[in-house]
Amino acid sequence: MLFLLGVSLYADLRVTGLKCEYATDPLGVDVAQPQLAWRVASDERGQRQTAWQVLVASSREALAAARGDLWDSGKVDGDQTTLVPYAGRALVSSQQVFWKTRSWDRAGHLSDWSEPSTWTMA
Repeated sequence: MLFLLGVSLYADLRVTGLKCEYATDPLGVDVAQPQLAWRVASDERGQRQTAWQVLVASSREALAAARGDLWDSGKVDGDQTTLVPYAGRALVSSQQVFWKTRSWDRAGHLSDWSEPSTWTMA
């Protein structure tokens, strides 16, 4: 963790448990705008998410380069971690999609990106 004058510049949040349509890495998702969800954890009592960002990409490589070529939500203020509708480019049958998310904490500090997850369209 990076500290400046004794203050952490990064959130004490971890984003885990990514799900698409209530499943981990599902195959055969048959809705145009799948619902996304994740969990936010912290060792700090009372810590919470105040904003989030989702990146969705057409390849592992694009996602690793932080290029959301299918959807980049940008920073969205709020504590929502469930039922977040995919709002990117239209997806096609059998397309594999890669995604990750990150959160801001109550002090406005940014978490690391989650581990990547995936889903495949029906």
